[in-house]
Amino acid sequence: MIQDFMRKHRRGILLFIVLVIAVPFVLFFGMPGRYRSQPTLEDNPIGTVGGIPILESEFRRALNTLIQRKSTPDKPATLEELDESGEIDKLVQDIVDTKLFQLEAKKLGLTVDKSLLIEQMQKWPQFQTEDGKFDRDAWNAWIEANRNKVNWNELYKDIHESVVNAVNVYSKFAPARFDPREVDKRLENNYTKIKIKYAKIAPEVEVTDEDLQKYFEEHKEVYRRPDTLTVEALKISLQPPLPDKVKEVYDKAVAGEDFAKLADEYSDIKVKNGGDMGWQKPTEKDPPNKKALFDLKVGEISPPLYAYGAFFIFKVEDDRIDPDTGAREVHARQIMIRASLSPEEKKQKEEEAKTIADRAKEEKDLQKIAQEKNLVYIKVGPFTRDTDKLDGVPNSDLYMFKNAFNDSAKDEEYQVVNARDNIYVAKVLERIRGEIPPLEEVKDRAKQDYIMLVKTKEEYKNKVKEYVDK
Repeated sequence: MIQDFMRKHRRGILLFIVLVIAVPFVLFFGMPGRYRSQPTLEDNPIGTVGGIPILESEFRRALNTLIQRKSTPDKPATLEELDESGEIDKLVQDIVDTKLFQLEAKKLGLTVDKSLLIEQMQKWPQFQTEDGKFDRDAWNAWIEANRNKVNWNELYKDIHESVVNAVNVYSKFAPARFDPREVDKRLENNYTKIKIKYAKIAPEVEVTDEDLQKYFEEHKEVYRRPDTLTVEALKISLQPPLPDKVKEVYDKAVAGEDFAKLADEYSDIKVKNGGDMGWQKPTEKDPPNKKALFDLKVGEISPPLYAYGAFFIFKVEDDRIDPDTGAREVHARQIMIRASLSPEEKKQKEEEAKTIADRAKEEKDLQKIAQEKNLVYIKVGPFTRDTDKLDGVPNSDLYMFKNAFNDSAKDEEYQVVNARDNIYVAKVLERIRGEIPPLEEVKDRAKQDYIMLVKTKEEYKNKVKEYVDK
């Protein structure tokens, strides 16, 4: 059924892929970061699938939704990673499939309650613990980090369409007992053929030096480097008190009881394999608790270490040297027990942060307040929003911390930054405005952006139609 429909509307699908995929891919992959500005475009229909129009904004919104889904509070997804993993190719196929199913789904007239949509979002992988349970701390942190960055109505609309389409697919295929794998295979084969055909017929865009220079002069702000910041902050830890369960299992472990059996009995990790971590090697992005693992000698057990909403206890059972890198690797086991502050306790911490921010506004001495309250005071920077490591800020807090200062109008304020493992009261000490680089430095990126812009023009769209008609 779907295959026949795709054959029937093959020309419409082909036009969609030529116009939409050729245009936004250049736009997004021509920009090295998720937060870059982009040239302003008119939101025109740029193709159809079976008579259903596709807007330029539709693909961009779908891509932004994918980025939000794949990002965690401490590690935003990058376009490069999504491309390498095949997620963007899958997104393209999903858009095509969605348009096909929409023609049939309209007949259902389904309305899905928002609570169900939120429930679907909470099933996304970044909001699940290692044992498959809902991680409310990660969810709340993500909501807070994206409160003013996400168009929630558009996000709910996209998820609503996905749910309706899923119901439609089930209603069509389930009674006939279709094998979903066979359906996926047929869709994939047909889509792959379309994709190959698209690659052969995309008209080339000629770019002269004059055209590129004119485009760059009109869009210089798009290429401005990010601001460089120096920030002072104090940290209010969100680490909960050590639970009795953690104390109990740690005492048993250091007393010599079988660590593997203790892991299966006490750990919140769903897989019961004695806490086996296999061979581990250090990386630059390891959180502090993971770094401590490599300080242990064979047979040693770490004290409980808190990170990412849980206490970890490690034991090293063997080690070796990587002959290629010379780095020490360890074979280890772990016990992981989830723990967090209660909502009431966390609210108290948030109120404390607001009180400190108000006091700092009056006294202008954050370091003094930190000393009085026995809190950690840090100076961070210089850094930019592209920095991937900050002294004094754990990786779990990095994403929310470095993106809390995007609005220069708030530089004189003492801001409260809610992160995953800490709440920060922070103020920008210095901001150095990012410079606009010379054209030669960003020539390849500007060229790709210019080509993207050309492909949105009616003249180019008409040329594509001529190729398709042939």
